[in-house]
Amino acid sequence: MFKKIFLIGIMLLFVDCLTVGKVGYIAPAEKDVEPVPTQVVGEFCALVVVDMLDNLNSQLKSQNVTSLKDTTLVFKQGFFSKNCLQATK
Repeated sequence: MFKKIFLIGIMLLFVDCLTVGKVGYIAPAEKDVEPVPTQVVGEFCALVVVDMLDNLNSQLKSQNVTSLKDTTLVFKQGFFSKNCLQATK
């Protein structure tokens, strides 16, 4: 579990834009030069970056968002503030 969290953390630090193919599957975006979509489907903010992806997926399920195809994750890190993970389409 620690390895997964560590690897996801490293990916989020070095890659600003990630594409979610299936729930729980993360891969770097193929077209990183494209602008990030502006329609926010879900957002989860926390002070500590732990289980943010799971919490965002639960939030999307409660909003009846069934298809995560072409969904972009944007991680915004605040200085002395909350860290936010947004799902956009």
